[in-house]
Amino acid sequence: MGRYETSARRVLGHEIGGIVEAVGANVTSVRRGQRVTVPFNLACGHCHHCARGEQNICDNAAVPHLIPGSGGWAQYMRAPNANLNCIPLPEGVDELTAAALGCRYMTAWRAIQGRGALRGGESVAVFGCGGVGQAAIEIAASLGGRVIAVDVDDAKLARAREIGAHRVVNAHGLAPEKVGETVRRITERDAGVDLAVDALGSVATVHGALHALRKGGRLSQVGLTSQAEKGVVAIPMDMIVLRELEIRGSLGIPKVNTKTSLDLWRLRGLTQRRWLAAPYR
Repeated sequence: MGRYETSARRVLGHEIGGIVEAVGANVTSVRRGQRVTVPFNLACGHCHHCARGEQNICDNAAVPHLIPGSGGWAQYMRAPNANLNCIPLPEGVDELTAAALGCRYMTAWRAIQGRGALRGGESVAVFGCGGVGQAAIEIAASLGGRVIAVDVDDAKLARAREIGAHRVVNAHGLAPEKVGETVRRITERDAGVDLAVDALGSVATVHGALHALRKGGRLSQVGLTSQAEKGVVAIPMDMIVLRELEIRGSLGIPKVNTKTSLDLWRLRGLTQRRWLAAPYR
């Protein structure tokens, strides 16, 4: 939030769960002693997007460690606009679990369920099996998706199988178009996947994900680019038009979706691996 001063001396930490020790005079949504989580995109509460419930793309958002006294690794931290940015935890979700869910699972939840609009029985290809990618695999499988995991590391792909991926593709040494073709061959009638999630953000993963999509498919773009791309990736525009593909950016998660995903974590138990999807052929 631009109006807050920053300091050279900062405490890091943007995945936060804790207990409220004190509240300001205008705080009404949380109370002392309450268990809460704090999102990594602290919202202002008064911009156009906050008014629309899109706190994750707040015009004045900041991450906790950029605001003095707000880093999650500190013993005590300050949460500005607590009515908006402190989210009470449901019974069955402790503070440590909330912190672990805070960035990777919440980000993956929006990419799969929110922006990705996954429906049960649809096929999903997750590109990049790091923290967010693994969370996306778990969530997609739990919601009834048939998941293909794509990475260049066999150990990560083995883990992907353990947490819900039905098939895996090792993309090491393959051109993005070849990776996409390999994914399509796994799907029904070689048509391609309904939803692709790029959890890395490289030229290779963006292009591989687009080439893996069926006609009318959608890409949920989560990964931000590295210094190699510097924020710019050329895309095959003619293919996007001719195949009616969609690219949907996905950043963090709004407050209302945070509450929903916390409740679902408690009620459905993602950690219990209740996979609903049928395997690929």
